[in-house]
Amino acid sequence: MNKLQKIALLNLSVATVGLALQLIQFLISDFLITRLIASSVTLLLCCFLVASYIFRAKIAKQGGLHYDERDSYIHKRGTLAGFITFFLVLFLEVMILLSIVGFGSSITIGWIFAIFVLAALSIFFAESVTILIQYGWGSKDGQ
Repeated sequence: MNKLQKIALLNLSVATVGLALQLIQFLISDFLITRLIASSVTLLLCCFLVASYIFRAKIAKQGGLHYDERDSYIHKRGTLAGFITFFLVLFLEVMILLSIVGFGSSITIGWIFAIFVLAALSIFFAESVTILIQYGWGSKDGQ
């Protein structure tokens, strides 16, 4: 496993934990303390994921022996899959929210934060899965 695969695996595990916390927040929406803790931890996880993305971009910009055209193509495709997933998740969240609440109703700012964080976590989840799948297809043992 190269360094970029390890970063993708770490991002996948962190995004999965963040998505699980968001699920807990949606299911247990009656308890304010639970929502506040889940939102705070999820925000910290998102900050970690952004820092990880910047680190990965720095590795890609430096290039080197372990980063060739195939790696560049894999990560470009992973980023594209992440952003497509972001827009699909955001669109579905808004449509589901409008069908539940209705057009004339209002929602709290906490739900808007939860919608944005869930969509942001979906970027890193889809990107990491796409990268790991593409490295797995390459050849024996992902080399």
